[in-house]
Parts: sequence; C-alpha cells; structure tokens
Amino acid sequence: MKQFFYFVIGGVINTALTYLFYIGLINIFDYRISYTISYIFGIIISYIFNSKIVFNVNIRFITFVFYPLVYVAQIVLALFVMDFLVRQLSINIYVAPLINSSILMPITFFLGRYILSGFRAPED
Repeated sequence: MKQFFYFVIGGVINTALTYLFYIGLINIFDYRISYTISYIFGIIISYIFNSKIVFNVNIRFITFVFYPLVYVAQIVLALFVMDFLVRQLSINIYVAPLINSSILMPITFFLGRYILSGFRAPED
C-alpha cells in the first residue's frame, strides 16, 4: 500500500511536469506529436522516480531497457484514448492528457513493479 501511495504521488508529480512540457510543445507541434514527446519525457522521469523512491531498487541497465516496454503498449492505448477524448467526446486538448493519465495509471503501477523487481512477483 505504501508503494502505491508513493507511486500515486510520483504519478501526480510526473503528470504535472509532463503536462507543463506538453503545454510548451503544443504551441509548436500538433497535439499528437506534443503528447508523444512529452510522454517519452514522462517515461524517463517515471523510471528514475519509481526505481529510487517507490520500489527502492537500483537503476540497472536491464530494467532501464525493459521498463519502457510497459509504456510502448500503454502509448498505443493512450493515443487511442487521447484521440477518442478529443475527437469523439470533444474534450479540450489541454484537459485530455490529464484524463488519459488517470485512466492508465493502475496498469503502469503493476507492470512497472514487475519489471523493476527483476521480473519477480513482489513480496508485499
């Protein structure tokens, strides 16, 4: 439970930083490109925060390589969700990423924990 609490806090911090980055990019690029670039930025922040603070594991090359795979699947889903929110539900392009992050956060927690724990089931 403590890990999930820290994960949520990290997610809020990461979302805020990533959102600010997105806002800066939206004036230069299309919302889809801006979202993709800010998403990659968020993966790096997430890896460092989750490794050191949430799961208290060392940053290792192997986990750094595999950790983004969680987000490869997630970004495909996130882009569909983002497009659905903007095009079908007419949600503002500045609000849609916040909703999107909330929807996908639990998936990221469990997959990230599995990878960062060295592909072992956690011992909660």
